[in-house]
Amino acid sequence: QEHIVNWFMDGAEIRNFTNEKGKVLSRPQNTNFYFRKGVSWSLISSKGFAARISPGGFVFDVAGMTCFPEENATLRTLASLNSTVAKFILSALNPTINYQVSDIERLPISDQSSESLESMVEEALALARQDSDSSEITYDFIHPPISVACVDECHAQLRGIENEIDKEVIRLYGLTEADCLALKAELEGTTSVTDEEADGEDLSGNDDDATESAWTEPALARAWISYAFGAVLGRYAIGEPEGLGRGNFDEDTSAAIRALIDEDGVMVSEQGHPQDITARTLRCLELMRGHKTAHALIRQATDSEADPEDLLRGYLDRFTGTPEVSFWRHHFQLYRKRPIFWPFQSPKRNFTVWVFQERFTRDTLFKVRSEFVDPKARWLAARIRELKDKAETSTGAEKRDMEKEASRLADILDDVQEFSKRLNAIIQKGYTPHIDDGVLINAAPLWELLPSWPDTKKAWKELEDEKYDWAHQAMDRWPDRVKEKCKTNKSFAIAHGLA
Repeated sequence: QEHIVNWFMDGAEIRNFTNEKGKVLSRPQNTNFYFRKGVSWSLISSKGFAARISPGGFVFDVAGMTCFPEENATLRTLASLNSTVAKFILSALNPTINYQVSDIERLPISDQSSESLESMVEEALALARQDSDSSEITYDFIHPPISVACVDECHAQLRGIENEIDKEVIRLYGLTEADCLALKAELEGTTSVTDEEADGEDLSGNDDDATESAWTEPALARAWISYAFGAVLGRYAIGEPEGLGRGNFDEDTSAAIRALIDEDGVMVSEQGHPQDITARTLRCLELMRGHKTAHALIRQATDSEADPEDLLRGYLDRFTGTPEVSFWRHHFQLYRKRPIFWPFQSPKRNFTVWVFQERFTRDTLFKVRSEFVDPKARWLAARIRELKDKAETSTGAEKRDMEKEASRLADILDDVQEFSKRLNAIIQKGYTPHIDDGVLINAAPLWELLPSWPDTKKAWKELEDEKYDWAHQAMDRWPDRVKEKCKTNKSFAIAHGLA
């Protein structure tokens, strides 16, 4: 549930997707089943067959095929497809790791159910959903897990109830637990057991490792820092019912967190600045988890016992290294090279302004320059003059220290002034964000402002080379070229509103 499909006007653009010769390359099928609730599975799985709920509002394709039982049979179908019996039959029908529609439709699904089965499946879904609720890259994110122990406990509960579901499905098939263990034995190439030995056995097919959490304490700490960072940049609807990343805070805490949010999604990394993102992130984390726990999380994330604000600043300001030591690398990896928080920087990375791309407007670059970059340049110039004036009346080591500091700040000033020039050049040319173009293509025209994200320069070259002429960014810059292509490419014409 990670991708958006452009089904505007009943999928007009997709239905007319063509190659350069005008041949239609797309063929949507069974569209009358789109957006319906069903049971889905992956075409290819090296870990074995597994079914899952598709809750409605989604489309499907061969890589994520879906069946659509009657509403009152959905939970029973899900339970049956995930049972030991179904896995045994599938292994006989198809011993490969590919699970075709023809394989699944040959599986016998019991026409009987029970209140206990449906209740257990609902409980299992709720437990499984907690993994989704705690991941910031899902659409139903609430907040990260409170602790690794909480995750482990949830997984243990899920494992137990899956075992009970399997037992109930076995009963509905008219089999005994010994029958099921015999099927498992054949699946695993082990010796069967008797009814007596079956008593109390775990029939879920999971071992003790299944309850181990994918989370570690440092990873959990980084997740909370990321959550607080995103909160102050305005990504999350803190305290709003059903809102993304709403958290589970009382109203006073939610209100205090909301007071830290920059409505424009623009903040600077500079100690002492009223919109310093490090100070705001630290305060937000303290509100979310309490002063003591927040500081402990920062120390766990950075594996250091130093001052929490200093540690957090170093973590947020580092743009190289592994995700364990750099927030940017963590964010870049978490969002699979399509980051949603963009670090606009001077060429030598001496000065950074963070922008939340979903709040990007035509005025954002002007704000970055006028409210952050140019004031920084003026402060640097004033400080350099002050140091030079003091150096003229000083002698010895004191004079040398002042001259050295003035020289260091002069280098930074040159860097910040170049940052301002680049910003001004893009502002003068004009830049309009088009969120439907996608993260990378939207960022490509800004590549000179994003030195820590070299993929944007490559994407800009590809835009120039006509690779993405369906994109609005291409139309903005090369309208004649794109309009000419729209004459022969109906998909492009629809994308640009020219059909």
